[in-house]
Amino acid sequence: MQAGGQGFDPPNLHKPNLNGTSMWDFASVRLQNVIAKNQNALVIGFCFIIFSLRGINSLLDQFLYAEDGVWLSSVIREGFFSASFNSRPDYPILIQGILLEIVSETGRGIFHDPVIHSPQLIFLISTLFLTGVFFFIFLALKKWLSAIHAFLGVALTALVPVGITSNEIFGRILQLGFFLPVFCWAILALRLESRSKAKNYVYDLLVGMSFFTNPITLVTAWAQIFLSKPSALQSTRKFIRDWQLLLLISVLFVAQQLLFRAPGQGGIPGGLNSAGILGYFTRSSLFSIVGLPYTQANLGIWFMLSLVFLAFCWFGWRKMAPTNRNSSTTLFALWFLVTIIGLIARPGLTNFTITSQSSFPDRYFLASNIFFILFSLSVLIGQHEKVPHQKSGRKKSLWVLLVIALLASQAFEFNGPRMIIVTDENYSWKKSVCSVEKNTEDNSRTLKLWPDGWTANFPVSEFAQKSCE
Repeated sequence: MQAGGQGFDPPNLHKPNLNGTSMWDFASVRLQNVIAKNQNALVIGFCFIIFSLRGINSLLDQFLYAEDGVWLSSVIREGFFSASFNSRPDYPILIQGILLEIVSETGRGIFHDPVIHSPQLIFLISTLFLTGVFFFIFLALKKWLSAIHAFLGVALTALVPVGITSNEIFGRILQLGFFLPVFCWAILALRLESRSKAKNYVYDLLVGMSFFTNPITLVTAWAQIFLSKPSALQSTRKFIRDWQLLLLISVLFVAQQLLFRAPGQGGIPGGLNSAGILGYFTRSSLFSIVGLPYTQANLGIWFMLSLVFLAFCWFGWRKMAPTNRNSSTTLFALWFLVTIIGLIARPGLTNFTITSQSSFPDRYFLASNIFFILFSLSVLIGQHEKVPHQKSGRKKSLWVLLVIALLASQAFEFNGPRMIIVTDENYSWKKSVCSVEKNTEDNSRTLKLWPDGWTANFPVSEFAQKSCE
């Protein structure tokens, strides 16, 4: 199959000649052989394991976290459609609403109780969804990288550093919206090369659902379309015909935002702090490569290193083939766009980036960090290196593996404590569910959520007595 296609079948791959071949050559060929035969299953399994391990605390320390509990109660009481469009005043939560509906119906169908096992089900559904997102990233990278390098890209992005807040991010449905800009990029990368109308409608629906979950995706999606196809508007009629469904969804989204929504602060109060602007851009870029050591050095040093790294990427970009250069340019533009939009929408983040002593709040930097990793990878090994025996390709693969090893040593936070969410050492999820009093006014039970101060009302009729026995 030709380079850039869905498969990966370089010549003589299955019968390597060991004469004059180094151990690295042989291991590299063998690894690529295994991936070539089972690449999709390997990527799915790898991602599921990584995200399960990174979110294991949300499974072991069972409780409903903040909006996960509030939105789940809304889904149970009002249905997923009402909950999706009424849970937030500033924008809908369509994908989270659908996933929480799956959580609710699965709990009701298997355990006859949508509440008691909801923490485990939220962990499972969110992990499966993230696995699907990163599988699409793999498929998108395979359009212009070899399978082994696409796999390395998925490994790098799956191990994106999140400081000490992995137990706040992974295993939670409410945080999935922060991954959607990258999800849309992957979907559109496939959509832009697809000639199947049926597939294109599915791709457009997935991107459109992202609009109704994270409004930033509306901007990044159309930016990607115009950057990838700059000649698209030369024929307006053809452009409308090709993108009619996504255009319709975009108009509907903008209309409901203008008519029914109020502007929000994005969860971060406070204004712009000029002292934190340089730290904001450094946190959005170099942190994704460095990881936890970022908190051990002066911010000025990291900012200078980020400029040096970008200069290195620029020289690499100049040497790239035109097709791959366009892909890298798009990734860089999306990183810059997400970073700028985040600064405009949440200027209060600059109050956290005055120093490099902490990476918190990590969730707001997820999309920019992943885009920066993908851009860096595209420049490093995106020069049409589809032939596995090229020395430059091997050396670059080795460097990427070393970076993966660095991030893997930190991704599960062996080097530091996790963020404390539950402050009551004697707290038990099952006891809190089974011992709570019934509210006679509305025939509901008010369950305690975490962090402290969050609560949610669930109908008494939804609790199965067997669950508490």
